[in-house]
Amino acid sequence: MIPQRLLRQFHVDLVAARKMVDAFMAACGLTGEPEFTCIYQSTDFKDRHVYKVIIADAAYALKFDGRGAQTRRLADEFDVLKRLHARFAAHKGLGVPQPIYADPDGAFFVTKFLDLKTATDVVRDTDNDAEVARLYRRTADWLGTFHGFGEVTKAAFWPNWMVESLAEAVADGPQASPVDYQPMIAVTRLNAMQLAHKKCTKAQCHGDFHGRNIMIGGDELYAFDVTEVTEKLAVYDIVDFLKDDIYREAMPEQIDASGVIRANREEFIANYAYTIDPQILEFCLRTRLLIDWVSITREMHAKSAFQRRKFDLLQLRLQIAFA
Repeated sequence: MIPQRLLRQFHVDLVAARKMVDAFMAACGLTGEPEFTCIYQSTDFKDRHVYKVIIADAAYALKFDGRGAQTRRLADEFDVLKRLHARFAAHKGLGVPQPIYADPDGAFFVTKFLDLKTATDVVRDTDNDAEVARLYRRTADWLGTFHGFGEVTKAAFWPNWMVESLAEAVADGPQASPVDYQPMIAVTRLNAMQLAHKKCTKAQCHGDFHGRNIMIGGDELYAFDVTEVTEKLAVYDIVDFLKDDIYREAMPEQIDASGVIRANREEFIANYAYTIDPQILEFCLRTRLLIDWVSITREMHAKSAFQRRKFDLLQLRLQIAFA
């Protein structure tokens, strides 16, 4: 399902897009008059697009990178998708979009189109708590399965990079008042020293495991955009997903010291395949919310209603988490 807010006017070259669609059809022996629509254009990289392509009764997703031929970024991602699609075949209801075709030059690839809700849509828009709980369970199933495809070990936790990220955000002129954020940063620094060197689960990680890269329909859950797959602490993938929780309404007593809804966090952890140190998870979640909050500059706050809402939601959660 494509949210209507995403179907805005994109600045893309439709003639070039048609050539890619034609190349895909010719390579796969497809005939007929295709329909195609740009459904995504990167804000930071304007030459990265995703198109929905309809040929006869079949729908496809075409992912394009204007620098793909030089970087081989999409070629590498397509190879990862093929391996993951084969590995997930043994896990009912979990997977990645079916990879179908890769441009030999590396500029684009095509997968099956998934007409499903993103995890972000479910977290932010649904009033059905049972649907949300199912999302957390199935996402934990997917991530635990994915992490298990590589070697799972233990490694030392080094949180200094998060403290440094806070310092960089403060230097950029945050909207938040120093009276509010300085005590939180002081507590964070102390916690970082206390938790440094503790052992935590390390695995092959997705690297960009946020709700826009996850889709769910019933008990089926898929994740995609696997360009950042790397080995690191598993907790970082978990935090990427759980931090979207700030957009769900909750009473203060439902929020725990991590800054997210206790029941949702527990639902996820109960279904995740590996042990995650609860103190490290709590610290990483709370600190990530703090980084996101302090990173909203005065200029961003003044220009964007979305950033103002995000600022208020983060502030509310942080006040509870640091109480």
